[in-house]
Amino acid sequence: MMTRYGGIMTNSGQTGSTTADDGDSLPSPRPTLRDDSRSHARSRIMEGAMVAVAKWGLDATVDQIASESGVSRRTVFRQFSSHAELLLVTLEEIRRLFEVGVPKAPSADEDLESWLIESTVSVHEIFRSSLGRAFWDLHVDRPRISDDVTDFIAKTPQIRRRIASTALNDAWRALDAPGEPPSWLLDTFSIHLSGFAAFAHVYRTPRETGELSAKILWITLNHAVRDARTAASN
Repeated sequence: MMTRYGGIMTNSGQTGSTTADDGDSLPSPRPTLRDDSRSHARSRIMEGAMVAVAKWGLDATVDQIASESGVSRRTVFRQFSSHAELLLVTLEEIRRLFEVGVPKAPSADEDLESWLIESTVSVHEIFRSSLGRAFWDLHVDRPRISDDVTDFIAKTPQIRRRIASTALNDAWRALDAPGEPPSWLLDTFSIHLSGFAAFAHVYRTPRETGELSAKILWITLNHAVRDARTAASN
């Protein structure tokens, strides 16, 4: 959402920084109290929407989202034009959490197994705490969902595959393995860095399921690396 700043207008008719007589650029005016209030309300609704989606999936209603946000239904519709828009923005925010929440490639002096454990645990925690029940909704037909949300759902397998591929390639390079990792290993990473593994044992914490998946990935990763080195030496 674009935020409109009050105050001085530039020569082009747009709000922004002004120019002093000596040519130096002056800072843009601060947002108005109304702008701050709107931004706060939108952030609050987004937080509530993520809680509601984790609890009730894509069936979360505007009333449930409003309740979790601590605002009125009317306030929700002041910030979002429709239930579909709110769902889409919420799903996009969850996708962003995966991008920023998963540890980056390991450093040269970092213990690779520890890195793999923390990476896997981070993914499991996001699936359990932020996506929650909505994970299952992404894998069933939902004819009443808007086209935009349907398009986003159609992209989720590719998003999950990209997370797995990035983690695998980082680990493969860190082990200085020859060639490219085998496709079966990518499939293994895709399974264990997904909600299917995160929710496989709901009586265990995300850290417990993440550590279990990481152990499986570590064993299979080392097995594949040994095979690759053997093949390269023959």
